[in-house]
Amino acid sequence: MTSTDGSSSRGPYAKGVQRRQEILDQTLEVVASRGIDGTSLRAIGEAIGVSHAALRHYFSSREALLVEVLRERDEIGDGVLVQDHVILGKA
Repeated sequence: MTSTDGSSSRGPYAKGVQRRQEILDQTLEVVASRGIDGTSLRAIGEAIGVSHAALRHYFSSREALLVEVLRERDEIGDGVLVQDHVILGKA
């Protein structure tokens, strides 16, 4: 479906968004155990059971994947800090 200006009005499919998130979550575990230096796209793919082509479908490069993994980690960390702050009564 296209809009009147010719651009696509569809967003990403829910299944694709979910799969991308699974890849990010699993890659975070791989990076935590192996370190960033030990994580090529092929090594990540082998560790999480995803082909190199599938990783490239969702992420343009190893660096793009790792940036997203670190961003996710930071968001999770920020959420934990906020929860701890509220629980400790410092809000």
